[in-house]
Amino acid sequence: MNLSERIDRAAAASECEKVMSLHCLYHAGGIHREEIEEFWTKREDCKWSHNFGQMNNKKNYIECYADEQEASAVDIYEQLEPIYPEVKKVKDRRALIEVAMHLLASPVLEVAKDGQSAKGLWYTPGCIFSTLNPQKAKEGMWMWERYGADFILEDGKWVYLNLKVCCDMAGIMDAENWPFVEAPEEPPSEEDDSSKADSSQVAVGVPGPLHYMLSGTQIPQERPYIPQPYRTFEETYSYATLTGIYEEKGK
Repeated sequence: MNLSERIDRAAAASECEKVMSLHCLYHAGGIHREEIEEFWTKREDCKWSHNFGQMNNKKNYIECYADEQEASAVDIYEQLEPIYPEVKKVKDRRALIEVAMHLLASPVLEVAKDGQSAKGLWYTPGCIFSTLNPQKAKEGMWMWERYGADFILEDGKWVYLNLKVCCDMAGIMDAENWPFVEAPEEPPSEEDDSSKADSSQVAVGVPGPLHYMLSGTQIPQERPYIPQPYRTFEETYSYATLTGIYEEKGK
């Protein structure tokens, strides 16, 4: 690579890291719709996946990641307001759902030789906690996840095409022996019914599990691949998962 190509790749990598950092900040605040509008491709074939499954296109992604979260925020507000009247002052109710805090560590980025795409892999130690809940109980868990992201250059701006989240480990905060402590189940409310519970399930395009967490009997599984130098997006693998737990690398 000549000096000009090195500068272009360094600038692209920096922009992709910025997008990932903004994702973490938006996710912590529950600002999902704005994230999709600002940092995701305009294409309809974008994909987002987690252990539980993959959202297969933009419509599926918006329904699960934005619409579902905003509906949950309304439900949670209605439960909290009689117990904590101060939540009336909250302007954006999405902040009442939870705080999902992720740190970005061990970044590995590769920008395609043609300059039109990039790949990044991060470790993301973090925690999820709720400061308010109807049970008036502390609630929190920690996790170690990995983010594998496909970025593309679209209208002069680096945006997500695919984002793969793999949770390797998770546990309840303050558990004395976390591998053996199950997450506490919330007591059912008086208005709880099975039809309402079923309607709140995330309707992913490809059901999981797509990645297994650490256990004493964990089966061999494909990891999010470490980015390697490549020329064009078409010649290499994607972080979208289409084949279940055993991800196919492609040629």
